[in-house]
Amino acid sequence: VPTNPPKAMYELEKVWRELKSQGPQDVAAYLAVFKPSTWKKVFKLDTNPDIVIDFLRVCDSHLAAMSPKSAANALKGIAKCAGFSMTLMMLSDADKDAVRGACATLEARRSGKFNQDAAEIRELYGL
Repeated sequence: VPTNPPKAMYELEKVWRELKSQGPQDVAAYLAVFKPSTWKKVFKLDTNPDIVIDFLRVCDSHLAAMSPKSAANALKGIAKCAGFSMTLMMLSDADKDAVRGACATLEARRSGKFNQDAAEIRELYGL
């Protein structure tokens, strides 16, 4: 798993394809190295729906429990990218359920530290 975030979409796609075949835990570990600024830099022109949907599911299944801060950054970062409004319209109920699940995991943290993040994410995704 790379230890640096991608600098461009082609790099993200290449690494994602490799990691996807290895399992969601590796995709989650990769997302954990992203900085908040990575999202706008990589998705500056458009989002890739296949990648976005996989990231939403990985946030729910692995990242929110493994690294809540990284999951919150990923979900908020994706929602603030160019072309997200089109991607949002194409999300299935299962995809939206993945976002809801990640938010529920964030809210389940005893500290309550991620409750505000979960509320912001729900608003960004229209949930």
